Amino acid sequence: MTLGLPRITAPIVRHQLPRLLTTRAKRLSRTERRNSPLLERWLVDTFLFGEPRRPRDTGLVVDQMINCPPATMWGFYNDFMTHERTELLPAYDDIPTVVLVGTRDLLTPPRHGRRIADNVRGAELRVEQGAGHMLTLERPRAVSDALHEVVDRALASHDSRRNNA
Repeated sequence: MTLGLPRITAPIVRHQLPRLLTTRAKRLSRTERRNSPLLERWLVDTFLFGEPRRPRDTGLVVDQMINCPPATMWGFYNDFMTHERTELLPAYDDIPTVVLVGTRDLLTPPRHGRRIADNVRGAELRVEQGAGHMLTLERPRAVSDALHEVVDRALASHDSRRNNA
């Protein structure tokens, strides 16, 4: 995973990011990091959000990052970089599924969303133009609409099976 970085620098940056965040969290208090969240804001703006981004949303995520214990952040990051469960996706076959992805998502880029949708029978892929990884904040209406549709389809399927029983 390149995180949208040039292939030559991606491995170096990828391995240094959690180290920088962890070191910063250990050396500076939460108050100090809140007063000068330069690294956290850069990470959020660069890797998590597309356009347009609202300051309240990026501020929320920056605050979450500052409040996350260093060991948790390090563990999540390392797990995320090696997470591969494609072979387990067929467990969701024929369960109403919508895969949402933003065109500017660097963590789960559209090609990964396509791979997820392709490995769940009946899944639908929806791509949000300009959005990044934080779709619940960036495109709340699209997320709500997709959730409503999935629930409606699941309920209809359940009612259909119950009526046919």
